[in-house]
Amino acid sequence: MQRHEEGRFDEDEAEALDRLLDLAVQVFEGDLAAARHWLAAPQPVLGGKAPLDLSRTDVGYREVEALIGRLEHGIPS
Repeated sequence: MQRHEEGRFDEDEAEALDRLLDLAVQVFEGDLAAARHWLAAPQPVLGGKAPLDLSRTDVGYREVEALIGRLEHGIPS
């Protein structure tokens, strides 16, 4: 996944980000604002990068997805 120069996401990128948002909303028990904030904020466990920034690559996306899964299951990062 790579962001287009015009700053828009293609369909696959948008779908992937929607999936991450859905997963984050589950972790934050339906709190959309908290999920969006978490996705946009730097996370120490991700080397100080924001999940949205890291998820711009396939490898980064999988890392963020795995982190959300660990958080959802209460597994410390």
